[in-house]
Amino acid sequence: MTSSSRDVIDPETISLVAYESSIKSGTHGEVYQKQLALVLLLRLTREGKNFRLAYELTSADKFDDVVLYDKTAKQWIFLQSKHADGKESKIDLNGLLPKTNREKGDFSLYKYFTSYMIIRNRFKGKTNFVLFTNKRLDEKLTTAEDCLTIQDRYVDEYLRFTSKGASQKLLIPTESTIQSIMEYTNKDLYSLKDAIKQLFTKGIITDQLLKYKVYLKNVLTESENCQVRFTNTFNDSLIFISELYRRLQSEIHNFKPIVKPPELDVKEIEYGSINLSSEEFKHLADAIENLFRGGIVSDYLKKYEDLLALILTTTVHGQLAFKDTFKSDVVSKAELYKMLKTELSDMNTVITLKKKLFDGKDLRNKQHSVLFYAEASDVRQFFTLLTLSVHQPEELEPFIVEELHSWMKTWLRPDVLVSISDSNHHDETVSVLLPRLLPH
Repeated sequence: MTSSSRDVIDPETISLVAYESSIKSGTHGEVYQKQLALVLLLRLTREGKNFRLAYELTSADKFDDVVLYDKTAKQWIFLQSKHADGKESKIDLNGLLPKTNREKGDFSLYKYFTSYMIIRNRFKGKTNFVLFTNKRLDEKLTTAEDCLTIQDRYVDEYLRFTSKGASQKLLIPTESTIQSIMEYTNKDLYSLKDAIKQLFTKGIITDQLLKYKVYLKNVLTESENCQVRFTNTFNDSLIFISELYRRLQSEIHNFKPIVKPPELDVKEIEYGSINLSSEEFKHLADAIENLFRGGIVSDYLKKYEDLLALILTTTVHGQLAFKDTFKSDVVSKAELYKMLKTELSDMNTVITLKKKLFDGKDLRNKQHSVLFYAEASDVRQFFTLLTLSVHQPEELEPFIVEELHSWMKTWLRPDVLVSISDSNHHDETVSVLLPRLLPH
């Protein structure tokens, strides 16, 4: 789903307690996943951390198993658990970068990058990602430097489960790997470009057009007599808006509507080509950030006042706010526009179809296919935020017992603790507490 500002998950205002599980109850994977969630819950609570925890949070896409939010650091940690039941199989290069079936591999970095692109636009705050598994890395990966290199990395103590060697790994992709992930991520956008080109040159409605009907509602417009053309807003200004969005992307979730300064006059005006240098873009982004953070109207902002109408609007309450269209998919639409402008001779062409392309039901449906445009910087950032946590314990229940025992030391008087310290009584206590604490 493409996210708008209204789709953003703000942990300060949204509860994370609901569980939505699609895995089969009782499988070793589910048990391991529940144990992981429980250990983290116990550790963080015992340490007095200010946090929230969710289990099977479907809005986190592929990183939905366990989701933590550190309220102090305003940081998310998305954990995906992959447990091998007594198997000696290892994670090899084809497991991380499969040549085929790139959406199906348990450790496919292609599919996890797509999830990262979804999550970063959906969740407010800093993000980190962990692939947590009891599998080991194949020794041959040490000679795979033409695809990626692997380094040890530090993680917080509450995510540490073994002291045998360095199990937390940072993956550093080569330029060829970055290019491969970009090409895979962008393939649907390029296919959609070809489908639109066929629509305007041959009048053909392909499955790709039908798949992305909702995405296309700001790209194409259709009259009652089945005439289709590009929308008026699908023009050169998209390139400007896309560049500005990229520069403000990390902070956009933090900007709330503000009282409109009287010295700014934001009017609804359509634009064509806009030529700003990289330095001018930076200054304008800084000026917009200062406006929403401190209400500062700089001379630089006044200089480009007319351009603000492309991204800002005045609400019915007289507040200045970002338009709903100023969201992540503007990046892919700008790229789509650039490609079509190069390959179509006339962007003002109107074609008449034999049947309607859109209908009201399609456009009201919020659940629609995701479409991204990834750049090299996006891929590099993903790898920076990802930890591959390998060679983890086969069972996590001993860690739960250890945490409960530590808690018991604080709950019970020393004489009571001594009386239950033998293994039989200790196991009885744990067997009573575990069912109450495990997620259902």
